[in-house]
Order: sequence, then structure tokens, then C-alpha cells
Amino acid sequence: MAKNGTPRQTLAAITAATLSSLAHHRVAFGVFAVPTLAPYAAENHPTDEHLMPLFIALGAGEGIAGQRVHSSTRSGVISMDTYAFG
Repeated sequence: MAKNGTPRQTLAAITAATLSSLAHHRVAFGVFAVPTLAPYAAENHPTDEHLMPLFIALGAGEGIAGQRVHSSTRSGVISMDTYAFG
């Protein structure tokens, strides 16, 4: 169990923070801040490599806001969300 909430609560919080940042193209203080500022970030992404593919896709999208094209979970605690850019 996560330190400050149940696994499902922490997953919902970090997923919502990521979606909001990408959908509203809040890059400077949004997506890049997710690993440190989003609710339960340390519990969900203890190291940066979990988010590196997202940052690469974001850069390749050339400034276009992200759109979630798939959303699901595994075992109730692993987000399988997929985003499209551009």
C-alpha cells in the first residue's frame, strides 16, 4: 500500500494530474513537474525512467497538446494510458 493513500487512490491522482497537464499543454510546470509535484508522485513514479517515453513523445509532438487515446489499468494499480501528440 502507498504511504498516503490506497494504490487505487494514488493511481487516480497521478493519472488525473498527467492528463490535465497534457490536455492543457502545461508543459513547463505541468508534465515535467508530475514526478515531483503531482499527488502521490513518489509512490507512482519512484524514478524518472517511468516517464521518459512520455517526454520523448511530447517533444516529438512539436508543441501540440496531448490527447488520451486509451485508458485502462492493470491489477487496479498500473495505468496503461496512451497519449497521442500532433
